[in-house]
Amino acid sequence: MIIKSATLVRNVTVCILLVSTMACKPYAIAYRHLCVEEALNMKLIKKSDVSNNSQGEPLKWPKIGLPLEMILENPEYIVTIYTPLANRAVVFLNIQSTSQTDLTLSGPNINRVDIDRPDVKYMYDFDVNKANGDPIRFSIFTTQGRCLGVENLKYKIITRGYAVGIEAL
Repeated sequence: MIIKSATLVRNVTVCILLVSTMACKPYAIAYRHLCVEEALNMKLIKKSDVSNNSQGEPLKWPKIGLPLEMILENPEYIVTIYTPLANRAVVFLNIQSTSQTDLTLSGPNINRVDIDRPDVKYMYDFDVNKANGDPIRFSIFTTQGRCLGVENLKYKIITRGYAVGIEAL
């Protein structure tokens, strides 16, 4: 009976060792955030007060107080810049005329968002990956094609915290 127990313990130990080496491995997930460098005509509207993962749980080593919403003011237009907390760096832009005329925004890596949906608050996004570190550059035009201004916004991408993932086989 002692021999059978020892064999059973050995077999269980071998199974545990095999499962622990083959099964799940933890890995770090970095949550990125884009921070636009402030300019003279820019005003910070909202900062982050949490740094959670996509399930709403606090990240490890979180950074709080990150810029989420800024406005860039010009005598003829106001650009709203929104950088929400997400698992990757994203930027949304909105343009508004100070004289209530329709304006458009155009530039490299700037895309128009589907504005037919009522839940879409911003008209444009900036493709961070495609930009590959290039500044957020855009021109503002009237519907008649007159250029009201050109903006060139520098930014940096930071890690706002980490989550732990489990790699399963």
